[in-house]
Amino acid sequence: MIGAAPSPAVLGAYAHCAAIARRSGSSFLAAFWMFPRAERRALHAIYAFCRLVDDIADDPALRGDRGMLLERWHEELVDAYRGKARHPVGIALGDAVLVVPPGTAAGQVFRLRGQGLPRLADGTTGDLYVTVRVEMPTGLDARTDELVRELERLLPGPSRADLARFRGGTS
Repeated sequence: MIGAAPSPAVLGAYAHCAAIARRSGSSFLAAFWMFPRAERRALHAIYAFCRLVDDIADDPALRGDRGMLLERWHEELVDAYRGKARHPVGIALGDAVLVVPPGTAAGQVFRLRGQGLPRLADGTTGDLYVTVRVEMPTGLDARTDELVRELERLLPGPSRADLARFRGGTS
């Protein structure tokens, strides 16, 4: 998680990601050096994930079921958000994400002190402001729509009609 000191296992996962990034020879790596260490590690994790998934999608030397491999990485990404990743890239990604507390509303702003870009004038690090943006899925299949409606019944909160009136729409 951003701001916490990573464990040795997590630092090892970040080192694995950095090695993947270095082996790629990408020019992106030069830009990563302008960021403080914690952000650079997070960028290596994101880059490593993208590199591995991209290789599955278009590496002509890869044999096997690409769809199954991509699905496995999708599962690893979901596990990373849940803190249950097993692959070093997933472990690093899980550490790099910002955990949003339950009850956080769209538009809420989090200030991460000392997590922003470096100030060129004095070398100190600025603050990073993260604004929560929520995108609602569209085109749900019948089963997913049924599950969403079940959650509405189980969880307290405003109704769809209340939300529609709030944004000026109708339900």
